[in-house]
Amino acid sequence: MVALRRASASDAPAIADLHVRAWRAAYRGLLPDKLLDELSVEARERSWSELLSEADGSSLTLVAFDEDGRLRGFCTAATPSRDEDASEATAEIAATYVHPESWRAGIGSGLLDAALAELCQRATRKPRSGSSPRTSVRVRSTASLGSSPTAATRDTIGAAEGRGSASRPPRGLSSRRCSGPAANPLGPSPFPL
Repeated sequence: MVALRRASASDAPAIADLHVRAWRAAYRGLLPDKLLDELSVEARERSWSELLSEADGSSLTLVAFDEDGRLRGFCTAATPSRDEDASEATAEIAATYVHPESWRAGIGSGLLDAALAELCQRATRKPRSGSSPRTSVRVRSTASLGSSPTAATRDTIGAAEGRGSASRPPRGLSSRRCSGPAANPLGPSPFPL
């Protein structure tokens, strides 16, 4: 059993550790070993502490803990999207990471579903002045999530890691639209706005 909740600044050390572990496991053999070995949990912790301490409501980070209280994954969404061509009503899934020991257990999908549902609920409850209550959510997805790439999507995942943004839509990115209250797989949103 995994419990999902909104992250707090006190989660920064665990998120940073998981972030680095997942990068090393996922990208070993794809990126230079030296780069992966030099990833700093301390630097990530500083970044996460800063992000999770921001009170402007522009980001949403959800965490998943197992019954032993160990962090198993996290998902971060940013509103509005950092894409320069995105409207203010466009949100972005900036990161979804799962502990390597928990890959393929449905934790990433659960986090992503909960984040998307929360973003859709936010959009339909609090439409911005002068805008439609429709919101686009840009998400890095896989075939297992049933999404297909669209030409309107830009890669902001690389920008989140300091690698810059691609000018073409990469494989596995898609755009989803919310036009009414979302069916949150966890029930009504547990996150106060």
